[in-house]
Formats: sequence, structure tokens, C-alpha cells
Amino acid sequence: MIFLYKSVNSSLHYILNNEQGEWFDSHLKEWVQLWDPIETWYKSDNKRDGATWLGVSIRVFAP
Repeated sequence: MIFLYKSVNSSLHYILNNEQGEWFDSHLKEWVQLWDPIETWYKSDNKRDGATWLGVSIRVFAP
């Protein structure tokens, strides 16, 4: 799971991403989004429009 912090059109969001590529953004009505991974975000067309990444992402693995 990755915990991320992003700005969407000047509004700050906390979001989560899991190993299956599912994204959770509490500001969206539909909780699961299937966007591309953070590592390819800037090259991808499959992402949240208007989003800019801020801060640090943390990948957590649970046994």
C-alpha cells in the first residue's frame, strides 16, 4: 500500500494505492479508481486529470 498526498486543481487530497493498482481518493464518490502506478504517472494518459504529486510516497508491505 502506498500513502500519497496530491493536489488536484489546488485542492489537497490524501490517497491510497494497493498492489492491484486500485486507488482510493476520499474526494471522489467512486472509491476505487484504476489509474496507472505513481512511478509512471507523468508519462501515462491513465491518471487523474489536474493532479500534481506533492511530498513523499511511502510503500508499506504487510507480511
